[in-house]
Amino acid sequence: MTSLRERSHIILWTLLFFFIASMTVGGLVGGANILTVLTGSKNTALYVGSIDGESITRREFEYERQIQINRTIQQGGDVNDQAMINAGNAAWNTIIENYIKEKKIKEMNLTVHSDEVYDFLLQTPPATFQSNITDAGFFTDDEGKFDLLSYQDAVRSGNIPTELENLLVLWENYLKTWLADRKLRTMYNSLASVSDTEVLDDYYKKNINATIDYVYLNPNDIPDSLITISDETLMSEYEKNKEDKYKIDKTIDVSYVIYSFPEQNEDSLIYSIEKDSIMNQAFLFSDEAKYTNFTDAAKMYNLSIEDTLTLSEALSGNSGIPFNMGNSRKVIRFAFDGEINATSEPIEMKNGIVVFNIINQNPSTYRKFDEVVDNIKRLLMRDSKKEQAKQMISEAISTSNNWEDLANNNDFINYQSGQTSTLAGSFTAIGRSSQLEGALFSTDIGQTTDLIETPSAFLYLKVSAKDDFNQDDFDKKSDEIRTQLLTSKKSRGYFDWLNSAKSAVEVDDWRYLIY
Repeated sequence: MTSLRERSHIILWTLLFFFIASMTVGGLVGGANILTVLTGSKNTALYVGSIDGESITRREFEYERQIQINRTIQQGGDVNDQAMINAGNAAWNTIIENYIKEKKIKEMNLTVHSDEVYDFLLQTPPATFQSNITDAGFFTDDEGKFDLLSYQDAVRSGNIPTELENLLVLWENYLKTWLADRKLRTMYNSLASVSDTEVLDDYYKKNINATIDYVYLNPNDIPDSLITISDETLMSEYEKNKEDKYKIDKTIDVSYVIYSFPEQNEDSLIYSIEKDSIMNQAFLFSDEAKYTNFTDAAKMYNLSIEDTLTLSEALSGNSGIPFNMGNSRKVIRFAFDGEINATSEPIEMKNGIVVFNIINQNPSTYRKFDEVVDNIKRLLMRDSKKEQAKQMISEAISTSNNWEDLANNNDFINYQSGQTSTLAGSFTAIGRSSQLEGALFSTDIGQTTDLIETPSAFLYLKVSAKDDFNQDDFDKKSDEIRTQLLTSKKSRGYFDWLNSAKSAVEVDDWRYLIY
């Protein structure tokens, strides 16, 4: 008792710490559980993930997902398992974008106030808003169309019917977001500018021709027999990339029985009755399997247990469900939330009604070296051929200035002469690249370049002719070039910023653990 009394102050201070910490963290991340934060665990009962440390609630995600599903329905699409997955991905992307935009809108003081919404609805009421008004039976002309003047008179005089108040509140809330986003979009698109140097560069790329001779070597022409990659090198590469490339997350093995759908019948009622009958049979089998076991139930109902599937939980990539079955997160959630030997309820798939049984849980591991060694070897072979090609053509150039003779006396080196294209154009056998373009810009007639790389070759080139700059032609075309460049930049400004911002935020996505 004395010992307990002596330690009581430690216990009290510990409890006080957790109370204060929970209040602090709760204020920061929307009431997060302090133990969840301190231990780094994922509270999937409440949240689907976080963006820059700010928790995203399941309710927020599911609300946005339902908006996406409603959009699919409005467009005449079917709400199947794949549509649900697509809606979830679109919703998650929208939540990330909204987080970024709302943060920037506050930072740039672009928040929209009620008077801005008032002016917008007064001067330029959207077509959908007009339809909402006329559908409610207000402000229509003799032809039943929206009467803008009578609507504007009513707004200015404060005589808007009380029946429209709820509609106006909905539109005000929506437009505050929409108009703020429009301000942000306009701001970034208007930041676009084009310098004189950019106009001149674009003119050179598209209007100046160069004629060149070049000696080149395609690395793919080097036979594998000339490259040696040791077993030690292969194993070292495997170990170096093991965690990033070859890790296999936890998987679940399941077996299943499938009830194929009846043949499509012109009479949809008969088809529905037959399908319902199959579903009832599947439920009877599922109940029996849960009461006895999956194998005995299959024998009792004369059903064939299909091949084992190995399922993964990740939202991206191959889940392990055969393509002809379609994608279904219901199956994944059953497999990863259930225990070994558990049997699922019947699940409707693309090719039939399926009942699954969990066979085994496989812990996280790595793909075996023997399974990936051929792929590792191909990648190292590619890199080695590039190095060999660079060395081979560079040594050849250092021994002779007669490129045609070099090509004639070497099985791998090739030669082209008198090839003409614009500075940004493509040339025979070597294609184009930014490095090639830069060399053509800077190299004068009669000069030879350093080693150049394109997607298909390594080469040296010599410029035999190049157009002179034509000031009169440039003056005629410069305004049009500037306009084209500016239009292109303006169309990309907002989206370039948004995509850049998306790559910078820290996103933790837990949806695969929930849905």
